[in-house]
Amino acid sequence: MAKLPNISRLVTEDFPKESSWIGKLLNPLNTFMVSIYNALNKQLTFNDNMLAMTTTVTVVSAATFEPVQFKVSFFPVGIWVIKAQDKSDNPQVIHSPCTVDWSYSSTTGLVTINGVSGITTVCRGHTNTNTTIDQVSNINDIMVGQTVTGTGISAGTTVTAKSLSANTITISQAASATATVDLLFSGLSYNLTLAAIGG
Repeated sequence: MAKLPNISRLVTEDFPKESSWIGKLLNPLNTFMVSIYNALNKQLTFNDNMLAMTTTVTVVSAATFEPVQFKVSFFPVGIWVIKAQDKSDNPQVIHSPCTVDWSYSSTTGLVTINGVSGITTVCRGHTNTNTTIDQVSNINDIMVGQTVTGTGISAGTTVTAKSLSANTITISQAASATATVDLLFSGLSYNLTLAAIGG
């Protein structure tokens, strides 16, 4: 990888024979050189130096996703999820891959987020008490506070704790357990920090 040279600007003393006019040339040239040098010296920024923008939208995990929109001033070729974090009092960051299904309208300039992977998780587990479910698949995707629905799960049940080492979750349900359940975890609001890339 090439490195930047040590010289980032020129001075009139380097051109003693042309001192009458060289200053007028060097002033705008040095302004340009210093700007480029500074930008390439680990100072390139996403929004200022690329056809791109970042924004944060709020989405809700649910069995039926409600689309959200944001405006861009260019034709996007990709939307990246930079960060996904729930909006609870004890925010948790999603550790599994999180991607968005999106569309763009050139008429309105709006990007529509039609769906987000990783925020609504379907998994399988076994209830060994009324409030504990073990052998939970995709436990990394489950957040404390999420709504739990499934066969034998009471309405309004939420995740109150989880243990990665034991592969179990604790739920708020007080009664009515089923031996084996397919569970849908949803109901949390998330802030998604997105990068729209133009091309």
